[in-house]
Amino acid sequence: LSARINRAIADNVKIWGSQTVPVVGALTGYDDVALVEAQYMEQDIMSSNRTLILAPRSYNGMAGNLAQRTLMPRSDKALSTTDLGPIAGFTSFKTSYTPAVTAQAAAPTVNGAGQTHVPASTTTAATGETQNVDNRTFDLTISSSAGLAAGDKFTIANVNAISLINKKNTSQLKTFSVVSVVDGTTIRISPAPVVAGASDAEDDYANIDAAPANGAALVFLNNTATDGNIHFVNDSIEIFGGNLAWDDMAGVATMRQTTDTGIEIIFAKEGDLATGVASYRLTMFFGTTNLQPEMNGLLIGGQV
Repeated sequence: LSARINRAIADNVKIWGSQTVPVVGALTGYDDVALVEAQYMEQDIMSSNRTLILAPRSYNGMAGNLAQRTLMPRSDKALSTTDLGPIAGFTSFKTSYTPAVTAQAAAPTVNGAGQTHVPASTTTAATGETQNVDNRTFDLTISSSAGLAAGDKFTIANVNAISLINKKNTSQLKTFSVVSVVDGTTIRISPAPVVAGASDAEDDYANIDAAPANGAALVFLNNTATDGNIHFVNDSIEIFGGNLAWDDMAGVATMRQTTDTGIEIIFAKEGDLATGVASYRLTMFFGTTNLQPEMNGLLIGGQV
């Protein structure tokens, strides 16, 4: 059950997380993770509680680089136990559940100028019904969405990231993620692209320097299949649990326990008097939410 939660978190970051750092060749160590840290800092993502979860070969490759250094206690630990430890501001872990990244060779373009998002708290339908607005995503119209898939990472030509607090142009292309394919010419992306200038809300939440131009190329960063090492600010990802209604049934005994993270687990058992066979079941009800896609993403090696 815990493995299911781990995989759910990894898959969530793969699809929603927009902070993508591609590296040419295999990951080798500090310099690769420092690129992630630099991208965070350039965009004013300054939390010190950050996690990096690496695939075994990526992790061991980085530990191998550290093990080659001399006269350092951490080098000795990397040599003896392949322990990487904290690196470039991230607490690192090695696991088997990092998500696979597929290669994307499509080359669509933006279809229509001025496609940006205007942040709002609510929207009112023609019927008068008021609904909350999800400002994390935006539906981008492109030339063709054929072959695209949730989790594809891309940049848009001449669209730079700006820092979220100081509003400084980083001179680095903003990275986006495909959350879903809406139709043949529309993809839902995160984060929503916001340009300053037209309203207070756009000034406050601006994250790019200019709106994508009509015909601007989408360049996909996952151009080679590999392991998707995930990184995130800890409180940008939320795990939440719910209460399952489990009616008492004849012959079934149940017990409820709650983990330290607030996930309820139901232990149920029943026995068959005729056969002497006892059956046990553990059930939990949970979900994951990416609260801020600009505070998490992928570190992917082997790209070209």
